[in-house]
Amino acid sequence: MSVVYITERSGDTVPTVGFTSEQVLIGDSLITLYDVGGGARIRDIWRNYFADVHGVVYVVDSSAAERLSESRTALEVVFKDPLISGKPGLM
Repeated sequence: MSVVYITERSGDTVPTVGFTSEQVLIGDSLITLYDVGGGARIRDIWRNYFADVHGVVYVVDSSAAERLSESRTALEVVFKDPLISGKPGLM
C-alpha cells in the first residue's frame, strides 16, 4: 500500500521547532506521523522514537545550502542506529 500524506496549510512553511504528531486514518489503519525538528539541540530526542517507528521520511531544507553537510551527518547517524536498521527510509 502506498501512502501519500498531504496537508493544506495557509501561509509560509516554517521549520519545525520542537515536536508535533498527527494521526491519520487510512483504510482500517491508524497511522501516527511524528514531525521532529532538525535543529542540533533537539536531535538528541530523535532516538526516543526509533523503536516505535516503522519507517523514516527525512526532509532536507534545500534552501539552507550551508547546512547540507550537517544534515547528511545527522542522516548517517540515524541510519547507523540499531533501532532503525532494516527499516525503510525515504530521503
